[in-house]
Amino acid sequence: MDLDESRSGSERDMNTFPDLPHVLRRSTELKEELVAFGESRVFERFFTPLLSEASGPDGMVDEATAISVIDHFLLQYRLPDGNTVADRFVARRTALTDRSRSRLCRSAGWPPHTHRPSTRYAGDF
Repeated sequence: MDLDESRSGSERDMNTFPDLPHVLRRSTELKEELVAFGESRVFERFFTPLLSEASGPDGMVDEATAISVIDHFLLQYRLPDGNTVADRFVARRTALTDRSRSRLCRSAGWPPHTHRPSTRYAGDF
């Protein structure tokens, strides 16, 4: 039996993507940058109320809840102009080609609309 035949389909699929370790590292870097971008003062007035709403009676937020709120805010929460924080983040990366932008958004698990943001930026509320 061939070594590839003994692996599951997902293991074989991972090995067919030649630069997977690089893509995973880059996705991790981009997610860290996205979180830092979302924590900036520009978005503070939108994020703080969401986190406060998720806190318990003692004002504390457990780790799982915090992660969920942060992910929702970055990827799904609609800013007043209709874009998400992720839309803004990707729009600011003007050096990316459309193909790279799309690939990075998919590999980071961001919603499909993220690579087609409007031309407005975070300060344009």
